[in-house]
Amino acid sequence: MQQDLLAQRAQARRIEELLQTVAGFSDPQVRATTDELIQILLDMYGQGLARLLALIAQATTTGQSLIETLANDELVGALLLLHGLHPLPLEERVIGTLKEIQPYLQKHGAQAELLRVDEGIAYVRLASNGHGCSSTLSLVRTRVVETLHEAIPDLEDVRVENPSPAPRPQRVTFVPPLRSRQHTPTGSTADKPAVDDE
Repeated sequence: MQQDLLAQRAQARRIEELLQTVAGFSDPQVRATTDELIQILLDMYGQGLARLLALIAQATTTGQSLIETLANDELVGALLLLHGLHPLPLEERVIGTLKEIQPYLQKHGAQAELLRVDEGIAYVRLASNGHGCSSTLSLVRTRVVETLHEAIPDLEDVRVENPSPAPRPQRVTFVPPLRSRQHTPTGSTADKPAVDDE
């Protein structure tokens, strides 16, 4: 605990030194850009801390459930991701996001299923119930990819795999069976019984 406190004090001193260095930049454009970057970061973390406190104050759970609640918040979750602290596995977050967009998928007659997550890439199967056109399925595909990237910024990529098209039914031609000789039309010599010559 004492070592952590000493490390935090050292970091605070280093931050102060860096801020003084930034203030001494001779190029006004570089100084202004750096100042803006620092201010945006401070604002983001300030808002994140405020949101964190608000969520804790409203929470009715503790422990892992509370951690998951915090992680599911967009701002707090983004900060946790930034530092590699998000408690939910990547695969679980992809599945959860696909569940959230189920109403949209059902409205367009589509289904999305996570096949696997491999090296940060989510492989998703997108299927249609056959009632939508190809352009609709293309729009749904775009929506799925965009939603996953927005909800899970640490995803490396999203690969959507369409199922193979169902084979076309084969045409069957009905061929009537050959008629038996006894049912051939009357008058045909082939149908008459043979007569012995006596």
